[in-house]
Amino acid sequence: MSVIELRKKIMERVSSIENEEILKEIYDIIEAEADLEPVYKLTDEERNAIEIGLKDLREGRVVSSTKANELIQEWLKK
Repeated sequence: MSVIELRKKIMERVSSIENEEILKEIYDIIEAEADLEPVYKLTDEERNAIEIGLKDLREGRVVSSTKANELIQEWLKK
């Protein structure tokens, strides 16, 4: 079932509901969904950077967070 078909079926069902409590519950669900942040979509560049990092991890090219902080401090001094 496509999104359009599903949306149409939901609207038809909601239109026929007489129970106020059920309608309030449906409204609360819709409002809660509106408050959700959209899903972040990675760019190809970001996806590639993550893959490179994961490959480094698998191949043992890692440093501790302490060493990483030292390297960053050295880099910032340049």
